[in-house]
Amino acid sequence: MNASVFLIGASVLTVAGGVLCYLASRNQLLLARAPNARLCLLVGGALICVALGGLLQARSPATAVFMLLTLLMAVWSLLPLGLALLRYRKKGP
Repeated sequence: MNASVFLIGASVLTVAGGVLCYLASRNQLLLARAPNARLCLLVGGALICVALGGLLQARSPATAVFMLLTLLMAVWSLLPLGLALLRYRKKGP
């Protein structure tokens, strides 16, 4: 199979897994009512593991782990910031 299919699929799975792990936090701002944290972590962790498997099909192990962690870091850094900015704009200064 083409390597780009694995890269795109793994990226989507990584973002979805990162969002689910973010939803497990008590301080999440995405939903008004927090979902079941254990289920979110379980499904999010499974998606991240599947994404790592896809990245390993396309890249070397060190590159795959670096790509996965970089994308997770971006999701976990930018998602809370973006949601906080949206809430601030809705409430006004």
